[in-house]
Amino acid sequence: MNNRLEYIEPGTLEPLRYDLQALYLNDNLLTQPMLDQVLGFPRLLEFHVANNLIADISSMADFTESTPSLNTIDFSGNRLTSVPQFAFRAFPDVLIVVLSNNNISYIHPDAFYNMKSLEYLFLDGNHLNQLGSPEVGRIVLDHPIFSLGLESSNIESLVPGFVEGLADRSGIALDSNPMRHFPEDVFGDLLRNFSISDNPVSGKGISMYHNWIDCDCDFLWVAIDGWLNAHLNGGHCGHKDEFPWVSLDDVDGQALQEQCLVTTTAEPTNPRRGRGGRARGGRP
Repeated sequence: MNNRLEYIEPGTLEPLRYDLQALYLNDNLLTQPMLDQVLGFPRLLEFHVANNLIADISSMADFTESTPSLNTIDFSGNRLTSVPQFAFRAFPDVLIVVLSNNNISYIHPDAFYNMKSLEYLFLDGNHLNQLGSPEVGRIVLDHPIFSLGLESSNIESLVPGFVEGLADRSGIALDSNPMRHFPEDVFGDLLRNFSISDNPVSGKGISMYHNWIDCDCDFLWVAIDGWLNAHLNGGHCGHKDEFPWVSLDDVDGQALQEQCLVTTTAEPTNPRRGRGGRARGGRP
């Protein structure tokens, strides 16, 4: 790490094939994914190539050999703008993929094809502006992911129980993204399939901190769902420069529903919760 490596000659790491357990190439000047250098290494557990100049990982789709023990792939802090088709199909047993702090605005629907063991996916610090690309919803629905990380935090803050094992999907973090809309067709099934305890616990539930959502008809499905609403943590309506801020869980679901029934183009702004308190309704 912390050198000025631009390239590693193929075969350079071959003498380490049967001993290497973790490879850290962070903070260099690499422009290639470099995973082809460790294919077939039987004991490799972690591969980190964070904070380099990698802009394209499409070549990984052509891999015909895997790395059987690999559980972590880290491409954070690079220059990726998309996650291409079949990018990770050679790694069905990988548990953690970190793509944080790139420039990703597009994820191919088959980007994580064949990743049967994927548990943690980190996409925080990218440009999924709507957080509404259907690709993101499909990733979670097609794989038994325990936690989808789309927030500005480090790995330790999101997976403290990883070494102890997880029994269920305990939470989803959507913090600190530049999204304004929260459509049901993208996130509805995703959130309803999380087995969050009926009693909200700190660190569990749906984390929305540092987001400013347009609390319009796209948000109605959350506002009128008592179970989802009860597990919503953080987030505000409107824009961060508009005052006063209105918390997402202070939205008056009944009033918003009435406005949305009046016209299909209604876009109510910052509806506050009425005297009735939290919208009623059970978990679907």
